[in-house]
Amino acid sequence: MKMIKFAAVAASISLATAGLVATSFADGDRKEGREQKERREHSTPRPTATPRPTATPRPTATPRPTATPAPTATPRPTATPAPTATPKPTATPAPTATPKPTATPAPTATPAPVKTWATYNTYCSSCHGAGKQGTSASVIQTAINNNVGGMGSLKSLTAAQITAIAAGL
Repeated sequence: MKMIKFAAVAASISLATAGLVATSFADGDRKEGREQKERREHSTPRPTATPRPTATPRPTATPRPTATPAPTATPRPTATPAPTATPKPTATPAPTATPKPTATPAPTATPAPVKTWATYNTYCSSCHGAGKQGTSASVIQTAINNNVGGMGSLKSLTAAQITAIAAGL
């Protein structure tokens, strides 16, 4: 309850102060406006200040002539060296014709090898007949390495030969 009373008193003091301040500013503005108007109506021109005369410049002393120096001997020109011969430009050789490029022949397709099964017939057909033709190179190599069916005797075959057996060459 005390707080509400305090707030009400503070608010009324603030409003009263604001009203007084606004009134005094308004009076001051009116008063200044009247004074300016009166000054404009009753103004008299003020006399301007008379400029002071400037000092008269004093004449400067006339410079005394100085003695002219005696002429000095003019240096004699030295002999100009003879110009050196300018080299003559050499003739530019005539451009040669650019040779025409020859057409590169198109590569011919390598014919696919004919499956003759010659390598297979040499190393495999005596045991397997035609039944194992077309087996992959990795299966053949595994059988040789593991000596399946006595194929360990073919360890002397190269990788190219084993690939040829699988390809039917």
